[in-house]
Amino acid sequence: MKYKIPFSYTVNATIEVDASDLASAIDKIEHLAGVEPDGSCRLIHGFSPITKSVIDFGSIEVDKEYAEDLNPKKSYTVKLIRTQTVEVEVEAHSAEEAEQVAIDGAEDGSLEDFSNCIDEEIVAEEVDEI
Repeated sequence: MKYKIPFSYTVNATIEVDASDLASAIDKIEHLAGVEPDGSCRLIHGFSPITKSVIDFGSIEVDKEYAEDLNPKKSYTVKLIRTQTVEVEVEAHSAEEAEQVAIDGAEDGSLEDFSNCIDEEIVAEEVDEI
């Protein structure tokens, strides 16, 4: 499964610009640094003849709250199966008959003493996205 995770970091860069003076060079870069209506920046996206850049890896931050917004929870249907194991004593003439007496007693409620369960397991099956 793919998730969208927003993050930000600081980049310090140096660019060489042809200009008549320092003020003109700064104005040119400030103009190029503006964000276009499509969200791009000509200074960053495809224009810049950057001569040196340094990424401040210590400044990397993940916006966890925004990540939650970008990846909302989905609804699922989960089938839970609970299994209990208990030993009961029944009177019968054969092992097969004893099994059937125990099954019938569990189903009709005549074997209600499940306080001696020796194992309990919950299993999830059939996960379906709604």
